[in-house]
Amino acid sequence: MKWGRGYGIIILFLMLAMPAASEERSRAVYPEAGILFSGILVQPAAGFWYGRWGVRISGMYYRDDWYQFHFNLAWAFYDRPEIQQSLTIHTSHIAGSDPGAEYNFWSTGLTYSINFHGLFAELGLGVPWKDNLGNLKNDPVVPWGCLGYIYRFTPRE
Repeated sequence: MKWGRGYGIIILFLMLAMPAASEERSRAVYPEAGILFSGILVQPAAGFWYGRWGVRISGMYYRDDWYQFHFNLAWAFYDRPEIQQSLTIHTSHIAGSDPGAEYNFWSTGLTYSINFHGLFAELGLGVPWKDNLGNLKNDPVVPWGCLGYIYRFTPRE
């Protein structure tokens, strides 16, 4: 099997970013809660972590044609009390409008998230798999991103 340069860079990055086994928290189980801003709505977020694996849901319903709901399945490749970096599989249902465009679609994709002392950012791409209005038929991917504050209720060490 031939590995491309991109895969090698990703694997090297993950290996360097991995904490040593002696420094890693052993099976920490904790919830998280916060507020996110994703461009069209401010929305509450809640999640739960078990060791390196976590789930997060967020969303807000404003009116029939303006809402967002998100589900993330996450893997933290770097996890310390002050900072957490993770890769997530992200599924969204988004409806809203921008000047000159309306949208209502489902998408699934990959995102990178970082939580630094509660300040949270997430950025990634999703593949629209259900477009209720038909205006994303020429878009193979859609961007996803949000900023906000998520408090991690990590256990005291």
